[in-house]
Amino acid sequence: MSRRGGIIATIIQNFRNSLSAPKLTTKLVGADRSGNKYFEKEDDKSHNLRGSRWVEPPDGDQWSVPDVPTEWNAWLRGRRKRPPTQEEIDRNYALMMRTIHRAKELEEKEEGGSSSKRVEGGASYTSDVAPDEDSSKKKFPVFPEYEITPGDLDKRREKK
Repeated sequence: MSRRGGIIATIIQNFRNSLSAPKLTTKLVGADRSGNKYFEKEDDKSHNLRGSRWVEPPDGDQWSVPDVPTEWNAWLRGRRKRPPTQEEIDRNYALMMRTIHRAKELEEKEEGGSSSKRVEGGASYTSDVAPDEDSSKKKFPVFPEYEITPGDLDKRREKK
């Protein structure tokens, strides 16, 4: 029993399929604040073709790498099935801006109160970590022979 007819028929069928490859439709899924546009081609199981997702920057330059927000990056990499909604993007942007604002406030607060107290034996206690003498919190010692920031000890030696 010969299977020639089956093999030849399969080859001819595959050749016909390759000539009439389906045109996958490209659809615009969304855009972000930066002007990046996100596209998707859905997969075609009948022709064994995988879908794809990509981003196009606003200037149209194919070789530049656009700055992609986290939500869209997860969608591009296939970590999430659906693209992010505008409400989700706005909520995450508001959280990011709040975090940045709080970080700036904390930096300003730390710059304003960076005094330290000296005790006997050459050790000093930072006022941020160890408040007043009456406090029940333990104090964290800072010794002059140990550097807090790398290279700080070398700068002090050069001054002497």
